[in-house]
Amino acid sequence: MTDDAAPTDERSPLDKLELMAMQTARVGPDLDHLELYTMKGLLGVLWHGDAELENVVVCVGGAMGGLLGPDGGLYQRLGDTLPELGIGVVRRLPQAQRSRTMRT
Repeated sequence: MTDDAAPTDERSPLDKLELMAMQTARVGPDLDHLELYTMKGLLGVLWHGDAELENVVVCVGGAMGGLLGPDGGLYQRLGDTLPELGIGVVRRLPQAQRSRTMRT
């Protein structure tokens, strides 16, 4: 009998990014700007809420949604309200020169 199950990657999501360096800046009372330097390029994100929160919503702009998201700023509104409920919000910053390997 053979095991046909696909191998699983046990690394954490952060380990999978192959992070080389990171810097952060507090830009609001509950908002941090992170720059993650990876082997595949720079990944910029805005993090709403405590970095230790276990539950996190990841918002990725596109199709004219951009950093603010659809509906005139849905991602910003989520970032303003969900941390109060114990849910962090991470918004990926758009970058014009992002390589295709960094797209989600």
